[in-house]
Amino acid sequence: MCGIALVFGDSGKSSHIVNNMLDAMSHRGNDSMCIESFDTCTVGHRRMAVTDIANDYPYLNPTWRVYLNGEIYNYKDFGFKGNESQVLEQCFEKYGIDFVSKLNGMFAIVAINKQTNDVYLIRDRYGIKPLYYYILDDQSIIVSSEIKAILTHPNYNFSINEYAKHQWFVFNNNFSNETLFSGINQIDKSSIFYLNKQESKKYWKWEYNTDNTIPFAVAVQKVRNLVCKAIKKMTPQEVNYGTCISSGIDSNIIYSQLPTTTPTFTAGFHDYKNDERSIVEEVSNNCYEVVYNSPRNFHESILALEDLKAGASFSNYGLFEMASKFVKVIFDGTGADELFGGYKWRYDMSKDYYSLVNRTGLKYDGDFNNFYPNDTLENRLKFDANNFMPAVLMVGDKMSMAHTVEMRVPFLDNDLVDYVLTLPIEFLQGKKLLRAAFEKDLPTSVLSAPKLGFSSPDYFGIGDNKALNWANAAFNEWLETFNTK
Repeated sequence: MCGIALVFGDSGKSSHIVNNMLDAMSHRGNDSMCIESFDTCTVGHRRMAVTDIANDYPYLNPTWRVYLNGEIYNYKDFGFKGNESQVLEQCFEKYGIDFVSKLNGMFAIVAINKQTNDVYLIRDRYGIKPLYYYILDDQSIIVSSEIKAILTHPNYNFSINEYAKHQWFVFNNNFSNETLFSGINQIDKSSIFYLNKQESKKYWKWEYNTDNTIPFAVAVQKVRNLVCKAIKKMTPQEVNYGTCISSGIDSNIIYSQLPTTTPTFTAGFHDYKNDERSIVEEVSNNCYEVVYNSPRNFHESILALEDLKAGASFSNYGLFEMASKFVKVIFDGTGADELFGGYKWRYDMSKDYYSLVNRTGLKYDGDFNNFYPNDTLENRLKFDANNFMPAVLMVGDKMSMAHTVEMRVPFLDNDLVDYVLTLPIEFLQGKKLLRAAFEKDLPTSVLSAPKLGFSSPDYFGIGDNKALNWANAAFNEWLETFNTK
């Protein structure tokens, strides 16, 4: 894992600004740091070493310079020697920038063609790794792995994006690449952003290519093999690792394929109906728990999250804080719900989809049809994958990296996703396919447990509108945290 900072349009004169940006996200990696200047930009890079720990390779490619935040799990398959960044440089030189569509991993990439001065910003398929930009003027653009680094720029002026704020208070989410910070946007997931001309193009889309001739039994065996293969390829060899665990089948499938001594980490809530600790304690041989009677680290979690997304995240913050004392890499089950239809209440076609995704019940001033024009089961699955899953992934990245821990998500392995998107839609409801693939690996307590979701009690208000209570508390803390000028 790493942190990237870039100032474009400065003719390589912003080393001090980039240094301040890197200091603002030192938690993203302290194993090495560099700042380099090019004809059109200055780039800084912090590295958290997970692979090739003992090697700090020189960058000798005559054409390309690549800065990577994340992991490329298949980089050794391309026939070039070196670490991940070096392999990418050689691949871009031989095949061009569109070669990024061949990468299987989680990544945000800055790629610079040193001969043409072209600068490209690239994010992985699903939006696992973050990357933001802020346009100062027609010539100057700031880029960073975290928003707080952009805020250190002397020419940034804080203001609220009212459009994003309104979506937050209705959906506890934002369906665009805008953020709560006016002018600061995300690079779109699964895209290549050509910085010189501020042009973006998609290299992949979440699309269903259904083959109704695939038998259920064949799909069960294939999915099992692909999940196991994904876990194996993501298991690190050079650092300690563990896994998040709950009473759900996703995290327990991951744990079932790891050594029984693997440390597991969970969060619980005292005297709360959704406390899953009893099942976790039955399953795990080496479990660490953080238990809440009230919110802790609320300010720290909002500072880490930056752009408000999804539900209360203070418990995630505490979980990764605890995990950081034992491991450097942690597995998480994010992606299984979207891939295998885990949100059954959202796929009840007798209910209006807008009413299901409107978390707070407030009136949305925009036209929801602009985001979701046609209501089908397939489109509901796709909408969740494109809009809600990135929010959950952002929480995971920001909370884990706040403690210099790398989170890995095997259910979003490209080979697994590509195959599942070809399966009949009826296989992908209520996780029946995933459950069938691993029912022999899971204890009865997990197989029979109801789906709870990782949610905390409503510590933030009175009444039964938990989502609105959380929206208000989080926004007020966000405003106090970031409106410092």
